[in-house]
Amino acid sequence: MDARKIGILVTRPQPQAQPLIDGLAQLGLAVWHLPLIRIQTVPPSPMPAWTGFDGALFSSAHAVQAARETLPPEFWHWLASVPVGVVGTATATSLRQNGIQPVLVPGVHSAQGLSAELLAQPNKLGKKILHLCGNLTPAAFFLPLTQVGIFISPCVLYRTSTIHYPKADWNTVCQQVDWLTFASGSAVQAFVENAGTGRHKKVAFCLGKHTQQTAQAVGFGNTVLASENSNAGLLASVADYWVKLD
Repeated sequence: MDARKIGILVTRPQPQAQPLIDGLAQLGLAVWHLPLIRIQTVPPSPMPAWTGFDGALFSSAHAVQAARETLPPEFWHWLASVPVGVVGTATATSLRQNGIQPVLVPGVHSAQGLSAELLAQPNKLGKKILHLCGNLTPAAFFLPLTQVGIFISPCVLYRTSTIHYPKADWNTVCQQVDWLTFASGSAVQAFVENAGTGRHKKVAFCLGKHTQQTAQAVGFGNTVLASENSNAGLLASVADYWVKLD
């Protein structure tokens, strides 16, 4: 199979999508970009009383950016004085760029991995933790923490919603692509809202185990887990997959 004849769909919104688009194009693939989700920052209501918490969690780089846009300088002064955990390396990088050094980055970059790390190190962030997150962050992963006396309080700073496309436009793109990239479970669900349910024959490259499990649950029979939870990890997995096919 000629790589120039392979179409791949990037479903991340900008600006996160651009490094992946550029990297895939450099591999010689025909890259299509159709963002499936819209991410909107929302001011927290009510404003969290952060001084009553022992530590903080950030569920994504979006949460860091939303906190920068919506929370006052006093919050960031407090954040610098408490232990902070993040879901993965991209979130950690975003925090460092804002002057905060996280003390907990799980080996498995997901909410589930973060929960497991806190179960293994129950005193790492304290017993009462402020969770800066989006409206679709899976809170169920943190429920086991109550068994060891850790309580997570969510503070929603952004909302994720599906972008719906006209059927004719959607079908035109889908006819051109063989592979897809998904960066979140919500993107997979947005794909289903546009494409419908059923068994999907296209190869789905997934960022994170939760994303892969979601893709498998909605009917993707061929999924590839990114080597790490980043655009670079997705790109490396696509390149490796192509080499094995060649």
